[in-house]
Amino acid sequence: ESDSWRVGYGGGVDFDPRECGITRADSSVYVTDASAGGGSVIAVDSRGGTVVWQSPAAGETYHTPVVGPHLYLPNNDGTVYALDKESGDTVWTYQTETRGLVPPLSYCDGTVFLSDTLAGEVVALDAKTGTQLWRTPVEPSEKRGDEPSGLSSPVSTAKSVLVGASRGGVTAFDRDTGNVRWQLPGLSVDSNLAVTDDAVYAAVNDGLLRIEA
Repeated sequence: ESDSWRVGYGGGVDFDPRECGITRADSSVYVTDASAGGGSVIAVDSRGGTVVWQSPAAGETYHTPVVGPHLYLPNNDGTVYALDKESGDTVWTYQTETRGLVPPLSYCDGTVFLSDTLAGEVVALDAKTGTQLWRTPVEPSEKRGDEPSGLSSPVSTAKSVLVGASRGGVTAFDRDTGNVRWQLPGLSVDSNLAVTDDAVYAAVNDGLLRIEA
């Protein structure tokens, strides 16, 4: 007996599979449908394929949901939403200064981290309440007038949150306080970072960079 199932048009939910992000946690699969001008998040039972809920709360988004105590994702207006995993109801929201597409969020040990690109800051939010715990600017190593520095998605380690910047190199922030632990300036980092126990990897303009952790 096969445990396969399919949910789609006519299956109790309407979404465009060409524009979606998907993640799984516990007994549910969560899907985001970009659907320009609308958009929704859908929760599907992972065993039977039953649609548990569909929420239009966050609206249009191109990001995969991040799972913690709630479900987290930013929409295309730069608003971060925390949705209840059981119902899809909005628990809290946080408005970034970017007011546009921000890099993917990350979650670690009760905290949601985000890169607010227009503000040039990394922000830490309490995952349960949305309370801002800290926000710290990424100091640019190259001035380009008022042009903001592009920021990568935050990556967490045991003690740090690391972010790459198009004109700020790589910066490591203390995960609890937001204080800058170290910065490697003079680089243009336009990729996300890959972090291991002993190194940080980033794509720079002339190749792949390995930084000793």
